[in-house]
Amino acid sequence: MDPAWLRLEQLIKSEETSIIKVEARYVPGAGRGLFATHDLSALETLISVPGQFLLNARTLSSLYPEPILPQSTPTYEANPFRLSSIQLLSLHLYRVKRGIKDVVFDAYINTLPSSFSDHPVALMQHPELRALLLKLVPVSIGRMLLAVEQRLKDDWKIAIGILEQFPSLLSLMSKGEVGDSSLVPEDYMWAWLNVNTRCLYHDLNFVNSSDNVTMCPILDFANHTSVYSLSITQDEFALGDGMTFLTSTPIKEGNQIFLRYGPHSNAFLFSEYGFVLPLNIEDTHLTDGEILIDPDMEELLRKTKDFMPKEELLKDRNYWGDWTFHVEGGVGRPSYRVIPALRLFHISLNCNGDTSTELKLWEDSVLGLKENISEDNDSKVWESLTALCERIIQRSTIKISQIRSQAAETKAIRPAEWLQVLSMIERLWDEERYVSESVRQATLNGTVF
Repeated sequence: MDPAWLRLEQLIKSEETSIIKVEARYVPGAGRGLFATHDLSALETLISVPGQFLLNARTLSSLYPEPILPQSTPTYEANPFRLSSIQLLSLHLYRVKRGIKDVVFDAYINTLPSSFSDHPVALMQHPELRALLLKLVPVSIGRMLLAVEQRLKDDWKIAIGILEQFPSLLSLMSKGEVGDSSLVPEDYMWAWLNVNTRCLYHDLNFVNSSDNVTMCPILDFANHTSVYSLSITQDEFALGDGMTFLTSTPIKEGNQIFLRYGPHSNAFLFSEYGFVLPLNIEDTHLTDGEILIDPDMEELLRKTKDFMPKEELLKDRNYWGDWTFHVEGGVGRPSYRVIPALRLFHISLNCNGDTSTELKLWEDSVLGLKENISEDNDSKVWESLTALCERIIQRSTIKISQIRSQAAETKAIRPAEWLQVLSMIERLWDEERYVSESVRQATLNGTVF
């Protein structure tokens, strides 16, 4: 067994209130995973980590100047140095990577991944791979990756400002080597990706709810699943400031333990965490899926002559963007946001943009006062919906072929991490095609959305 795991396990078990009924093992294709060391009944505690071993803004508070800590009490005074929990944890791991000693969390930090070379955001830092990756992924996912990268860059700029303002936070070997704010160093990227992929919600009584997060030793070895019956859940009623996790269903000794990150799409998991869900887990066929169709919807809506007032209307009524297709239980459907946008697309606005009869009917349909605008409008909406699906299906088929060719041509010259990411991108396009075909079929079958 991994010496780093044994050291961490020994440290946590030194606290008598801790509970560890799992062990870490290597999982082909997924790195590490957690496995039950006993037969476990439903709702049995299998992991309980005392609060002092959790890595968060509270347990680090004694190591940092008070002005940079997340806000604990409401105040109207502006503080330019205040960090979020994510920024503070990233700064701390970066400092450790640069030579600062952390005797309290050293055992835990040594179990963290040493590299994120297969994370798409890390690959994007290589100019040639960046252009190729953004060309191969769906446009909506490319936007998500760029947004994640921008958060990383913004947090690095803030970290530089803090280190310049509080030079005592730098190690002797690092002083004078803070670096360029426009270029994120590998050590900070390592720190930030560890935090971004491992933080869990935990009530720490900070003013901003987004600051109530922690990194949890032992637990973060668990891989993700979207299947409730295969996952463990947090015990919200556990006493103390630690974290306790229960089984959802009985688990046999030797079975892998999974954690549900939340109801996230593969697009989100890929851009934020650097992985996608396989089609099958533990003989459970995943028939659900979700894809974001914003680029296609935007392109369609821009074709209308009165695009500007329609865009304004959709934004004002909170129906602009976040358009998705879903498959639930094997049945496809557009999200509730898609149909109102397509209905508006197929009506004409007069010069004032606010007095047409059709527009009044559209407003009533949005409010739930009318089921639709007209049969003719519905027919056009269904035609547009089918055309959208067919376009995505065709594009997905072409992209899958391109990705397979890219993998075959570059197998000998690209790093293994690139081939892993290509495989994930192919999975994303598979989902685009599967979900769109399911929505298309439901539309042709006359399903009412």
